[in-house]
Amino acid sequence: MDREQALRDLSAADEIAGRVRRRGTWYAGFCAGAAAASLAGVFAIGMSPDPWWTVPASALIAAFVALAVYGARQPVSPRGFAAWHTGSMAAWGVLYAAALGIGMAVFPGEISWWMPAAAATTLPFLAAGAAALRAARRPA
Repeated sequence: MDREQALRDLSAADEIAGRVRRRGTWYAGFCAGAAAASLAGVFAIGMSPDPWWTVPASALIAAFVALAVYGARQPVSPRGFAAWHTGSMAAWGVLYAAALGIGMAVFPGEISWWMPAAAATTLPFLAAGAAALRAARRPA
């Protein structure tokens, strides 16, 4: 291989790496969708009278299933995807359980609890989405 061929191959490899990083930005959209679903779902669950909270809970589950199917169909995962996704889902699970557990026991139907609690459940997804976008813009 001569010097010119090596430079062409390196340039092609850099272009492919850039395309792969850009294709990984889907996870930021996934996280935005998960954050929106969590915000709406947690708020609706908290503000729904008993036993009607099962309707928004089912909608929230359906949204997460749809997002999971969307994510599974993507051809490229961003670098660090497993850690971001596992961390964001675990943190969301803790916040979700706390929001619903405390809210249903102590603050049923109180908007002053449910709006901030619903907003707090979006934070892990927003952080993971921002990290995915940052990684996609970073050179290899």
